[in-house]
Amino acid sequence: MLHQSKCDQILNHIITVIRPIRVVIFGSAAKKSNRANDLDFLVVVANGQDTRSIAQSLYYTAPRLGVSLDFVVVTEEEAHAARQDFWSVVCEAEENGKELYVAKTA
Repeated sequence: MLHQSKCDQILNHIITVIRPIRVVIFGSAAKKSNRANDLDFLVVVANGQDTRSIAQSLYYTAPRLGVSLDFVVVTEEEAHAARQDFWSVVCEAEENGKELYVAKTA
């Protein structure tokens, strides 16, 4: 995957700061395209969390590594519902992305 070390740094940041349920990389980087110029992450969090605030936090605190970053933050319920919506970016991420992280259940 292009930008692997950068992807790993961002993933570690997401896990440390947000403690998500799941993280999926999608878009050109997930497809291992030579034209990948950004990293797109789907971040799934617990129901009831403020996804907008979490996304803002990620944008403000993510390490600046010389690559554009996109974060799509959704709750578990929103992710489940969006899987049925063919036009949803969440559906695209779920169908064609690569799961990078799944939280361990207690």
